Amino acid sequence: ISYILPLSQVINIYPNPNSGVFTVNGIRQEQKIEIYNCLGQKIQTLQGSNTFMQLDLSTYASGTYLAVVRNADGSKAWQSKVVKIH
Repeated sequence: ISYILPLSQVINIYPNPNSGVFTVNGIRQEQKIEIYNCLGQKIQTLQGSNTFMQLDLSTYASGTYLAVVRNADGSKAWQSKVVKIH
């Protein structure tokens, strides 16, 4: 599934795969990041506070997670798989 972002917004996750700590770049203050596990359960929600945000999944099991960026109105702006190894 792909989402088309406005040309003025580019969102990146790095490193990916990672050991639990990764950076999301390109988030706006009015947006939030939601992290879901492989069962579809929301495990974290962070309000955009800076263009570069560091997230920490080190206390969670290795596996594939879904990072979803939502706009202030709740609409989905972007999503990407995040792979945690180790």
